[in-house]
Amino acid sequence: MALRAGLVSLLHRNDSMGMLASIESRFPFLDEAVIRFGVNLPVQWKIRPSWHLHDRKHPFHIDKAIVRRLGRRYLPPCLVSKRKNGFPMYGHRNVRMRPGAFIGGYVGELLGLSRLGDEQLVACGSPFQVAKLASVEIFGRLFDGHESIAAVDEWVRRSMFLDLED
Repeated sequence: MALRAGLVSLLHRNDSMGMLASIESRFPFLDEAVIRFGVNLPVQWKIRPSWHLHDRKHPFHIDKAIVRRLGRRYLPPCLVSKRKNGFPMYGHRNVRMRPGAFIGGYVGELLGLSRLGDEQLVACGSPFQVAKLASVEIFGRLFDGHESIAAVDEWVRRSMFLDLED
């Protein structure tokens, strides 16, 4: 039941972001048999080493190797080599975190933040990057910490504010 609710939430969010960016977006691999196949594939079919800098996020590794190999076989080269475009997240520009926001939370635990580390991150970090960490915090509280939506909403109200002058 929780997995289904998470999937519905993910699909809704993908649909909303696609509409916001004025594009048609879809998750291509939702068939259960395809998911089962992908989960059970040996790692060497999922990730391949490379002598070339394939992607700055995955240097010297090719992710989704089997999908890319099939793409080279059946799709035009201009599609296979096309760079991925993410969704713009304009809302992150105006979010500002209050000092202490990450202490005792998901991100604070992951990064081992002290009170001073949290204050420095909030005060000196790129506001956009700190807001992205807040997104990770929300995700972690909901899906790893199994906190209620009301509890996470309370954390949001207590920990961040909108800077509408930016």
